[in-house]
Amino acid sequence: MATDWRWSSGFQWDSLLASFGRPTFEVEVTRLLVEALGVDQVHIFRGTVDEPQIVASICASGTGRAEQQSGIYIDQKVWRFDSEFSRYDHDIEHGPAVFRFDTVRTKSQEMRDFYEFVDVGERVVAIGDSPSGRLYLAGIRSRARGCFTADEEHRLRLLGEMAFPMVARHYALQREKQAMSRALTSLPIIERCLSLCRENFSKREGQVAARMLYGLSTEGIALDLGISADTVVCYRRRFYQRFGIGCFRDLVIWYMDLYGAVGHYLEPN
Repeated sequence: MATDWRWSSGFQWDSLLASFGRPTFEVEVTRLLVEALGVDQVHIFRGTVDEPQIVASICASGTGRAEQQSGIYIDQKVWRFDSEFSRYDHDIEHGPAVFRFDTVRTKSQEMRDFYEFVDVGERVVAIGDSPSGRLYLAGIRSRARGCFTADEEHRLRLLGEMAFPMVARHYALQREKQAMSRALTSLPIIERCLSLCRENFSKREGQVAARMLYGLSTEGIALDLGISADTVVCYRRRFYQRFGIGCFRDLVIWYMDLYGAVGHYLEPN
């Protein structure tokens, strides 16, 4: 069945798309799911169902209800009784796949108590893999809002087809930004990256180039390495000639190309 897009006619797509990689993204994607599915809260988890880690909990009303829900779920280890969630997670290999939970006839008394205490009427979760591992995107609807309408039921797949890829891409962009920041702000990472270059150059050349990229002046490099400023200039010239580098800007471009090729070896486990 084709998805009905009439609900989206007034949605501010530009605002959502502009938020990728930015702190406002979670609020924007919540706004999308409120418009499409009428949810009250959105939760984003990663890790595993046996040890979930909350990434964000956002309430459509701007209150702290969503954080209260996820806080109870994590702190009181309610996930230990969430057998339906565990079964869905193990049923798929990569995903994303969307699952609608039975909040009324669940066999777990602990889950029934949880649903009642935090006012969960509808619970739908997209489960799938992302570049940073398993990811879970959940939409929660309060009992006061009632069940999903027929139109909203038809749109539930948007959680997996549209929202989940957006969330996965957002966190991938954040990781890329963090990696790029480390690429030029951590001297050990710069030195390690240079050591992975296929071209051979002397240890001292690499030390000088790394400190240039780190932002040290010629005098600062000389003090740090215990050599003269003239010696620093000599090693810089050798490094530049070896790789056909004309200026510091070219050095940065050359280094970022190298980092793009070998940076995955430098990522923390």
